[in-house]
Formats: sequence, structure tokens, C-alpha cells
Amino acid sequence: MDETALSFAEIKALCAGNPLVKEKTDLELDIRKLRVLQSDYKSQHYKLEDNLLKHYPRSIKSYESSKARLESDAKLVQENTKPNDKGFSPMQVGGKLYTEKEDAGKALLMACKRLKIPKGQNGAGPESIGQYRGLELELTAYKSFLNNATEYELALKGAMTYRVKLGGDVFGNLTRINNELADIPARIENHQAELDDLQKQVAAAKAELARPFAYEAELEQKVARLAEVDTELDLDKDDDPELMDDDEPDEGDPPDLKVAGRDAVDDKPGKKHVASTMPSILAQLKSPPPASPPPGRAKAATDISI
Repeated sequence: MDETALSFAEIKALCAGNPLVKEKTDLELDIRKLRVLQSDYKSQHYKLEDNLLKHYPRSIKSYESSKARLESDAKLVQENTKPNDKGFSPMQVGGKLYTEKEDAGKALLMACKRLKIPKGQNGAGPESIGQYRGLELELTAYKSFLNNATEYELALKGAMTYRVKLGGDVFGNLTRINNELADIPARIENHQAELDDLQKQVAAAKAELARPFAYEAELEQKVARLAEVDTELDLDKDDDPELMDDDEPDEGDPPDLKVAGRDAVDDKPGKKHVASTMPSILAQLKSPPPASPPPGRAKAATDISI
């Protein structure tokens, strides 16, 4: 019966072919399934409400802030990009301005050689070494975890920070730097796309919250019908009326009599005492004595016995 415990009244009704018992069982099974769906619905709503109150606002604020800083840096880089006839914008390294690409590349390598990692430590810096296209240049040295070799990282700092790993090639380092700055507009577009997606998620969450539980009417109908069936089966009682214990004495009945020294009474726990059919000693004392026989009859009796 799907783990449903039946009372004696239900079992009796089921054996008697009462269709209400089967209906009750079916209703209880359906209600359990609907309750599970309702619980999932509520759990999903709680999650959506939490996202609307916390996650989405926090994410939107973060992306909007990052996007604004990226736009600020993009404007700063554009304003300070003044290429020469060879397409290279001046770079300041170590207090000196370099207008030629090769000279600027060599200056970066020299700055790397000057930045020494102290003995017993894993890195040095960051150290400010100059400016490029409106952004501050900070150099950091650290030991590789793979081969313990010294590696260098250049950070270009504006409203945001853009990091470039430096190598040993004069022109390769400048190419990496320019590629990182050229990627700023694409990062702005990615942030805008994330913001658009978040706004869609917010709209979808609000629409889902406004949608009622799809099976609410069916659940209410089945719960109401189950109450009616229970009433018809009179299942509010713990047991069937025919099984009510009639061994309890009715009010006003005399208590059972117990005769001392007799085995007619069963004193075992849980068993009903049986009243003795013999009169008690007190009753015998209270009863009038038997009439004495006439003298002549008594004599005759005496003669006979002799």
C-alpha cells in the first residue's frame, strides 16, 4: 500500500470492497507527489529571490564598475598614443624618454637586469620604472616554480591593471604590451555582453516568481476530497467501533467480589477478576440461623442414627 498503514476499519472496508478505501489510498499517493513538486517549486523561488536580492545586484555593480574603468583607460591610452613615423609612441623608462622602438625595448631589458631578487626570497618588486601611453609601468621579478629561473612581469596601471610577461626579445616585449592595450575595447564589449545577460536573467527570474504553482488547484482539490473521504470512512477514530473494549465496568456496576484464599479469582495483570458465586463469610454471619426441628423429630433422627 505504498508504506501506508491501514487501521482495522480500513482493512475491514477494503475486504468488504469499499471503493472509498482505494480512493483514499490513491489520493494520499497523489498528494505526496504534488507536495514534492510544490516543495521543489518553493525551493526554486527562494533561490530566485536570493539571486534578485544579492547575486544579480552585486554582479551587475561589479561589471558596471569594471566597464567604467576600462572605458576610462581606453580614453587615457587613446589620448596619449602619439606614434612617430614608424608607428611607435614614446616610452619612458628609468627617467629617460625613448622615441625609438628598439631603444625602448633594450631599456626594458636593462630594467629587468637591475631588479635583483634578494637572497633567500622568491621575488622582488613591484618597482615603478616609467610610463607608456598614459599608464604607469611597474616591474616585478619572481622565481619560477618549475625551474627556479627568474621571470619578469610588467604591470601597466591605470584605472585597471594590465599584466604582461616579459621575455628576452627586444621587440617581442613591446609587441606583447601593445597587444594588451589593444585588447581593452574588446574587454569593454565583453563586460557589456555580461551586463546584458545579467539583465535578461533578472527579467526571467521576475517572470518566474510571478508564475504560480502549476498544480496548486489540483492539490487543494485532492486535499479537500481526502478530508471528505476520511469523514465518510469515519477514520478520525483510532479503532473500529466493533473493537471497542467492553470489558470495562459500566458506571454504577458493583465492584467484583474477591474471596480470600480461593482460586476463583485470577490475579494475573491484564485479566478481568471473576466474582465468586459463593457467599462471603460476612454474608453467612448476617443471615438468620436455620429453624430448630421439633423435639420428636430430633429424637427420631437420633434413634435412626443409632
